[in-house]
Amino acid sequence: MIVTTLHVKERYLSIGAEQLVVASYLGRAFQRLRTTSRIDSLPVDAGTVAWDGSGDALLSVVRQAAALLGQSFRKLQAYQALYAAGVARGDAAIALAAPSGTGKTTLTLELIRRGWQTYGDEFLLLERATNVVHPFPQAFTIREPSLRLLHDAALAQACRRDALWAHDGRTRTWLAIDPAEVFRRSIFAAPRRLSQVVLLHRAADSRRSTLEPISGSIAALELVPHHFIESLRIEHVWEMADRLSNIPCYRLNLADHRSAADAIEQLAEDQRWAYRPAS
Repeated sequence: MIVTTLHVKERYLSIGAEQLVVASYLGRAFQRLRTTSRIDSLPVDAGTVAWDGSGDALLSVVRQAAALLGQSFRKLQAYQALYAAGVARGDAAIALAAPSGTGKTTLTLELIRRGWQTYGDEFLLLERATNVVHPFPQAFTIREPSLRLLHDAALAQACRRDALWAHDGRTRTWLAIDPAEVFRRSIFAAPRRLSQVVLLHRAADSRRSTLEPISGSIAALELVPHHFIESLRIEHVWEMADRLSNIPCYRLNLADHRSAADAIEQLAEDQRWAYRPAS
């Protein structure tokens, strides 16, 4: 058994794997979170992930690891995990929340190409007391359609030379691409207070992505099931609604990743001019 131990703020998560390819995925996907030393006072969670040897089933390894992370996240006291991508520039720290396959990673990569930093494309960690967002810097999972949309030579080259990929019968997915290595710069953002929450929705008949403000309670109702689907209780909704009550929330009707990135950049600029520090 090969064990990979991750430091998840107040806890450790030790993930065991029998197969070398699975251990390789865990080591690469979570290389920035791995640790070889432990603080005795912190609790340790443990689990295993397995692979049956088929190419498409390697995607199940990704889902199994995410499920183990989710179990550890739900035990955190000082932090709340958000199933969302996160981007930052200047004073802006924006959570981009959506179900898998909506376009979080593609939009995040487009903004990175424009000079933004990221908190991650899958999970964010939010301090409960302050709403300060912290990165969860795991490697990105890149689907073939995203690669085609972005037309980024460095990203395409990184994927072409990477042997750690899976195929579900329709499309290829690269499982552990480190965007900092691709773009040759520091792309993981420093902690700062969450400034906006944006829920992504696919726009069926729009030629350009558009933003519309929504209430924190509506945003909470859409966000919470992604985090507590196995043990959803009404207090989870209340906590999230209270957390978002003072954070501007929006729905982004996503037509394409470029106009969506334009909308996010305009949102950050508008909020910058609207912000008035206390005298």
